[in-house]
Amino acid sequence: MSQTLSLYRLQLIDHQMDQIRDQLKVVQAKLEDDLALHQLSEQVQAAEGRCKSAELALHQAEAVVKDQKVKIEQTESSLYSGKVHNPKELQDLQSDATSLKRRESELEDQLLEAMVRMEEAEKTVASLQSDLQKARATRRSKTSACNRNKRHWRKSSNASLPSAAPWHPCSPQTACSCMTGSASSTAG
Repeated sequence: MSQTLSLYRLQLIDHQMDQIRDQLKVVQAKLEDDLALHQLSEQVQAAEGRCKSAELALHQAEAVVKDQKVKIEQTESSLYSGKVHNPKELQDLQSDATSLKRRESELEDQLLEAMVRMEEAEKTVASLQSDLQKARATRRSKTSACNRNKRHWRKSSNASLPSAAPWHPCSPQTACSCMTGSASSTAG
């Protein structure tokens, strides 16, 4: 009967070990699951790329508006300098100045749109970076919780193991051939 009891105890320990291994696998899977964090990081990078593109478009729009203002100033200085005396040329300069001012107005509208896109892109980047920081903080807390669970299950695994004495199918209280043989050899 004692051999049956020892085998039953061994089976219980083995079952506990299997459960602990399963728990360790679950904990390890949680530790390695960072797909959401990776996707959020990619979204931040994409938003930063859009922000840089918007910034480039803004600088280009500013340069075009600046060039347009220079053209208007040159046209108006020619118009009002008194150097042009021909009425046809004066009328053409006046028409050019009006056309350049219309174009300047269109360019300034485009500049404002570029500013709005830039501002929206910056807000998106800031929001996504904030989400990423929160996700990383959540991940850190989950990781430390999983590591605590992992340590707990490892300790439970080690605690479930029999003591340092080698396992033997016979109980120490019953005399079996292997125990009596060793006892008789030491006694004699």
